[in-house]
Amino acid sequence: MKYLFIDESGDLGIKGSKYIVISAILVENTNELNRIIKNMRRNKFKKELKNINEIKGYACSSEIIKKT
Repeated sequence: MKYLFIDESGDLGIKGSKYIVISAILVENTNELNRIIKNMRRNKFKKELKNINEIKGYACSSEIIKKT
């Protein structure tokens, strides 16, 4: 089975962003992605990513933005 993950960033509202970014990744097995996310939560960004379900760029420290 293949899995498609799509994400967007930006605002299409009246006073929205100048740009909108859409990204996608297609994988056959989610195990590798889950391993990467688990590793980031456990090692690199332990405090910031421990108890959140979704990473929001505007709420991240500059360290996370630079390394990801």
